[in-house]
Amino acid sequence: MKNFLFTISLLIFYFSSNAQIKSTFGVRGNLIGPDNANFIGEFILSVKSINNPLFKKQIVFKNSLFRVDSLMKGQYELSFALPRYKTKTIIVKIDSRSRFTELGNVTVEKEVIKLNEVTVIANKPLVTQSIDRLAYNVSADPQAKSQSLLEMVRKLPLVTLNADDEVQINGSSDFKILINGKPSSLFNRGAKDAFKNMPANNIAKIEIITTPSAANDAEGGSGGILNIVTVKKDTPGYTGNLSSAANSLGEQRLSANIAVKRSKLGLSLDGAYLNQNSPLSSSDNYRLTYSPFKASASQQGSVSSDGKLSYVNAELSYELNAQSLVSATVGVNGSERGKLADEHFFEYGGNGLLLDSYRLKNNGESKNLGLDMGLNYQLAFKKNKEQLLIASYKYSSFSNSLVNGLYSTERYNYNNDDLIQHNKFGSKEQTIQVNYIQPLKIVNIETGIKFIGRNNKSDFSYTPYNPLTGQEQTNNIVTNNYDYTQGIFSFFNSNQFRFGKYGIQAGFRIERTDIDAHFTSVGTALKQQYNTVIPAVSIQWKSGSGTGVTFGYTERIQRPSINQLNPFVDKSNPLYFTSGNPALNPVRHHSLDLNYTSLKKASTIIGLNYIFSNNTIQNLVSLTADTVTFSTYQNAGNSKNLGTYLSINYPLSSKMSLTINGRVSHLWINGFLATRLYNNQGFQGSFYTNLNYRFLNDWRASANVGTYSKFITLQGSQNAYTFSSLSVSKDLFKKKLSLSGTLNNPFQHYRYAINRLTTDEFIQEANYRNDYRRIDFGLSYRFGKINGSIKKNKKIIDNDDLKDN
Repeated sequence: MKNFLFTISLLIFYFSSNAQIKSTFGVRGNLIGPDNANFIGEFILSVKSINNPLFKKQIVFKNSLFRVDSLMKGQYELSFALPRYKTKTIIVKIDSRSRFTELGNVTVEKEVIKLNEVTVIANKPLVTQSIDRLAYNVSADPQAKSQSLLEMVRKLPLVTLNADDEVQINGSSDFKILINGKPSSLFNRGAKDAFKNMPANNIAKIEIITTPSAANDAEGGSGGILNIVTVKKDTPGYTGNLSSAANSLGEQRLSANIAVKRSKLGLSLDGAYLNQNSPLSSSDNYRLTYSPFKASASQQGSVSSDGKLSYVNAELSYELNAQSLVSATVGVNGSERGKLADEHFFEYGGNGLLLDSYRLKNNGESKNLGLDMGLNYQLAFKKNKEQLLIASYKYSSFSNSLVNGLYSTERYNYNNDDLIQHNKFGSKEQTIQVNYIQPLKIVNIETGIKFIGRNNKSDFSYTPYNPLTGQEQTNNIVTNNYDYTQGIFSFFNSNQFRFGKYGIQAGFRIERTDIDAHFTSVGTALKQQYNTVIPAVSIQWKSGSGTGVTFGYTERIQRPSINQLNPFVDKSNPLYFTSGNPALNPVRHHSLDLNYTSLKKASTIIGLNYIFSNNTIQNLVSLTADTVTFSTYQNAGNSKNLGTYLSINYPLSSKMSLTINGRVSHLWINGFLATRLYNNQGFQGSFYTNLNYRFLNDWRASANVGTYSKFITLQGSQNAYTFSSLSVSKDLFKKKLSLSGTLNNPFQHYRYAINRLTTDEFIQEANYRNDYRRIDFGLSYRFGKINGSIKKNKKIIDNDDLKDN
């Protein structure tokens, strides 16, 4: 590690010093609109030498400030290309009087278009590659008008959904989800339901960050980071979108977003509401026990559920002056869920005779509430507006209340009490961060400090219930309280170099972590302190013909989440208990990624990655003395994952396009449960293809097919499955209104999820059957009046460290 940091330091010193003696020049300036406001968004600057026709280059800038280095003396033609503005071309003469030719403010003019008329100049590539991430441009996908984010996720390179619609990156469930670079309590309940509730038409792109830089928190798991970038309203005035969707399985979604800009003040709002009335699903579980004695158990039943999910986000920004910007964000989300399960349980002895049986009614209800608030300040220095100082504060909280009632009837040799269990748990988090960005001739230096303070709490109880009296037996309550505090102090340095066709991003991050946990009911405590140094490096080569090669290495820390730490034992199924483990330790993941990119007629990305980890957090299952299957988390062992992936987007014609995503990997995993060493290995993979056709009169049709292999765990596996859909859409009223319909899985009425476990003590198989064939309907309407742009902070808080489940 010391040699690595010393080498990086030498590179920074060498290249920075070398750059001072080269006799090259540059130009720089600031791009503004007709209202004299700084341009917000990406634009392409093309540079062509008038003296040397062979010299041409293009650079993409992400804000109004631009700078071009490594130019010789002479005359150059500079062309600025940006959406919804006329192309601006100027002639610049460079001489030796100064290092930089200052262009000052360069004004671009708006194209005069009506809001309801859109002229497509060129197809935007669906997938792009930068030095540390892949990006899927959702706004360029015509199906985004009517689909949810969960449906769009299937199209992402490296991203798959398992049979339960749980999201995985690189075959791993250990990753962090961000919205516009910052965490949200919306995902504390998991990604699946949150993604269902998010309309894709409010998302600009989704970034898959597999080798995060040192500027990102070291936490995040082996899968890296999934960053959802919402649509930026870069047109002043007001713009908005209203959409609704429903399907044949009892789901309805309403969503809206609007952005308003007036003078230096900007406001954006978005929100959604999802109502779920899921049809009846069935289960059939079986366990065969070998040790300490032979026995078997079976369970058959059905479950009906309903739920409501909603969220509202708001952002307010104000330009104090030409250099200063302040913004505030607030978001509220909540959900309510209910379920009713009716199940029959049977236990048999080794001779096959029935030992006991009963029928169980399980009534469950949960309520969740999340809150996010943030304040950001950004200062651009007068001499160089690319030199930035950013200060941020963020507060986030999440609370959950769970009640389960277990009531048994039709008893045969079954004497256990009925039970009511309560669990209240939640978390609070505060973050303070300061970043400083210093651009030099050939290197951009970013450094910063950060503090994260977290507090997780759990208060749970079990109360026996007397079915004869209908009363809870409050004198026999079993309770436990859990309080977990974590403080993370960090410093980072990240440097990005660019030499012609080559780019290097290298840096390191130092973190100090303090943990203090208490079980107040039993008087026990847990304290931990540790320091971590995390390196990160990415190297990229780009040719002038749209091809490139990128290599990256980084380490990630996976700190356990509240769901994994919570010691509450869920006894809602009498034969299968689940619990968290407050003694979990963090895990370090090592990730290497190599890929080739070609962005010509066909957008193609081919990659190879390798991820290895020690002391990994595994979900392990064992058998208790009273033959109850007990599932919890442990730091169990090691894992290695070697995989290759492919992403192709190909325009077969001016009206037809083809998308292909595929991944194949081999997983090796081992770990201890008590004194028993478990080993498992095998191939995992996925394949997805989409064919899209554009008809006349704004009609579109598409077909999707996907297949996903089995998912391997330490003690077993989950079965493979396939997915297919056919959809059609129509734009009306000059593309203001969009209507769509989709038939999902027309050849499969049900989906069967089969989980198999094999241990020395028992084998277990859990079978779940859910409705799979589904018809979706969607409607989207956009409106607005454009005449300005909302300015946003370039940096915000991104706590991308915790493992999501």
